[in-house]
Amino acid sequence: MSRSDSSGPKKSGSKKFEPRTFDTDTSGRDLPRPDASGPNLLGPDTTGTAISDAGPLCPDASGADIFPAGNSPHATGGAHAGCRGDSCCCGEEAGSSRHAVTPEQWAAVDAVIARHRHVPGSLITVLREAQEVVGYFPTPLLDRIAEGMNIPGSDVFGVVSFYSLFSLEPRGRHSIKACTGTACYVKGIREVISRIAGEYGIREGQTTQDGRFDLEGVRCLGACGLAPVMVVGGDTHGAVSADTVLELLKKYA
Repeated sequence: MSRSDSSGPKKSGSKKFEPRTFDTDTSGRDLPRPDASGPNLLGPDTTGTAISDAGPLCPDASGADIFPAGNSPHATGGAHAGCRGDSCCCGEEAGSSRHAVTPEQWAAVDAVIARHRHVPGSLITVLREAQEVVGYFPTPLLDRIAEGMNIPGSDVFGVVSFYSLFSLEPRGRHSIKACTGTACYVKGIREVISRIAGEYGIREGQTTQDGRFDLEGVRCLGACGLAPVMVVGGDTHGAVSADTVLELLKKYA
């Protein structure tokens, strides 16, 4: 005879969903609290800005959602509560709105979407034209395109992050593309990149704070005979070196 449980039959049921709030540790990482108690604030102090669960969200460097798109306090010269010093958790510069999408740009993007909304397979075209308008893909722009084209946001992000044609970071007035192929590598292109990075305070994939340059290492520029090769804007420069590259870049204001 089987043994019965004296406590009676167990009842099955779904677990009630509880909203989760976030806090930050001293390194600025977003940490979910185990319950919904306490103020819904971002940051270790009481001056934080309330997190909203409405609308598309702006992610910080770790991918955690923080602010509704278009609601960044940088637009008014402020800073996120999780910001430290002159930099921001969402990649914007504190007290600066140079990355904001203007009303005119939104109108142009909406026109692009309207032209292609019902054209099958037109996402790449929409992304290319939208980047020509804005220059890169901030999170609100990805959300706008996904909604307008009736495509999952994850699909739009997947395409943008896969193709090197598209950028998730603001581009500079002059894009520096340094070839890291075999011929250029053995002739010192890494030293060239390091000299540029040290002089302008950027790493590959970043843009200078004044918007002058962005730096990118690419696999091949198809000019191995000129190695090491670097392209600035539409200009190709061969036989560049760590000793001459800074002088070369001075003519690009």
